[in-house]
Amino acid sequence: MSANINGTIDWGIQLQNEDASSNLAALSYIGRRNFLVSANSPLRFQIIWTSTGVTEDTEPSKANWTGGASLTSGNGDVVNIVFKVYATTTSPASSTLSDYEYLGAIKKSRDIPNRRYNTQTPPLDHRFTVDLAPLVRDKLSYSLVPINKGTWQSHEWGGMNGGLAMQDNVTMPVSFYNVTPNGCIRTIKVLACPEVINGEGTVIEADGYNGGKGYKALSKLTRIINSVAQYGEDSLINRGTDAKFAWERFNNYRFLSRCKNEIQSNTVSDVPYMKPARLDEQAEWLYWYMYTGEYTSGVTRYAIQGMGMKVETFDSISGSVQDTFYIKDFEDTARFNGANIHDDQERMFVQNVSPSFINNADAFQVTSSSGAWATYSGDRITSDVALYRVSVNKVYSGADTVVRVSRYRYYIIDKEDEKLPYGFVRFHWLNTMGGIDSYTAKRNITEGYSISKDIIERKSVDRMWKQDDAQTTGVSSSAIPNSTYVNDTMRGGNQYKGGREVLNINAEKRNSVYTEPLSNQVSKWLKEITMSPNVWIEVDSDATAENNNVNPYLRPSTKGYMPVIITNSDIETVNEEQGLVRFNLEYIFSHKVQTQRN
Repeated sequence: MSANINGTIDWGIQLQNEDASSNLAALSYIGRRNFLVSANSPLRFQIIWTSTGVTEDTEPSKANWTGGASLTSGNGDVVNIVFKVYATTTSPASSTLSDYEYLGAIKKSRDIPNRRYNTQTPPLDHRFTVDLAPLVRDKLSYSLVPINKGTWQSHEWGGMNGGLAMQDNVTMPVSFYNVTPNGCIRTIKVLACPEVINGEGTVIEADGYNGGKGYKALSKLTRIINSVAQYGEDSLINRGTDAKFAWERFNNYRFLSRCKNEIQSNTVSDVPYMKPARLDEQAEWLYWYMYTGEYTSGVTRYAIQGMGMKVETFDSISGSVQDTFYIKDFEDTARFNGANIHDDQERMFVQNVSPSFINNADAFQVTSSSGAWATYSGDRITSDVALYRVSVNKVYSGADTVVRVSRYRYYIIDKEDEKLPYGFVRFHWLNTMGGIDSYTAKRNITEGYSISKDIIERKSVDRMWKQDDAQTTGVSSSAIPNSTYVNDTMRGGNQYKGGREVLNINAEKRNSVYTEPLSNQVSKWLKEITMSPNVWIEVDSDATAENNNVNPYLRPSTKGYMPVIITNSDIETVNEEQGLVRFNLEYIFSHKVQTQRN
């Protein structure tokens, strides 16, 4: 026999709760089943200990130990709850604890007693409440997809993940030692492990609780993303009528971006913002989280044979659709059940929707006979295209019926010639929803360096002494041929060395660029770049070209991401009547300029 608890423990608060009998049942439906939560908001978990006669004022006592002289076998009052947190990117999440990464534990004694306002009486039971966000958020960062690729290689491993640089000394095709899991998302499992007081007054683990497991497992898994919500502005709920960021089986779902080029209706003129896209751009990302892969219309649930990103082109803002086709790179990272998309997805997706990628990717259409994909060979985003829109669509199994499940995203073709010598600056950044946003800034580009030097002073040479071809010893002298002085030291009378010298040079590249005039709505979105911890610009250099030559599959572009730090941003009013402003973005390169040491 091992140590156990007096009474029972149960979950009081957890992030996802479908139990109609729980004390959270009276909360809103969307609140109880929020499938996707931010790691930067409080992540509260609570255990309630119930035992006969125990109120929040009751002190745990060694006198309640049932083990007699034994200090390890018996039942005792609960003193602490140890909340152990585990995380995984595997989806659906495994039930085996060994498949999870252990993040850490928080030991919590009982909460400060509550008091009834009029009688000052405490409620029954003890409550143990913790905020697990500090443990969880440190495991989340970002996951970039290489420029000009359609999607990442794996939902589990993501793409180019943030976090610590892994040790790179294991050579395998796929190495769990070199690669970190997807930085966008985690599924967490929380174990509540009680500690009790024994007859000696010592606090020990209740290792006999729950059939010898020693813990109470969280009944519902919780999916965490690296998003952030501002007080008074953004919804904390990612599931519901207005904030449908956790995709289920219906439609009208949203991508993980607050850019204003999004609309649910089919009316082009209602789009708040037509996001500019250049024909040569190779990276424009849409991220989204899909909870379930099925589709429901009314009371009927349909099996889904496939998913694709629908692309529709227009010849003008007021024109009609010219060409329609699908790209579906992201479908390769979905979970299948035989020939159909599995109902349970529970994973993040990403798709490149840039013009250059769309024009060069495999494109498809839906056959009229079986609902299967067939090759598309028509026009795409040509020079005649004024704008295009994209949306995620699902194909009914066994039919040619296609249903749109996401909102539209609109992109207007920017045909302005790139200016030399600096060209345009293409930014990418971790947005407030946990995805990656992009923007091209084109005005008043400047480049420069900030330089500081560590200067020391050395002994100077003696300018009075001059070495020649004569040597004098005592009273006799002899001439030494010039050819003997093969070292060219020229001792004396030379000024090339000595005095103040530079020991180190500290240099950083410092640039700035202006945006186009922007509306208030768009500028509110773009200000995210100034507060994002992760910002990159696209660079096209000898180094990135070499990476492309080495492995064009992994790096299908001669462009690469260069991390930068936004150091300052000014907002200038361009047109007060129209409410137009522009940003001046100043940034430095994260990689220091390499210099020589003297």
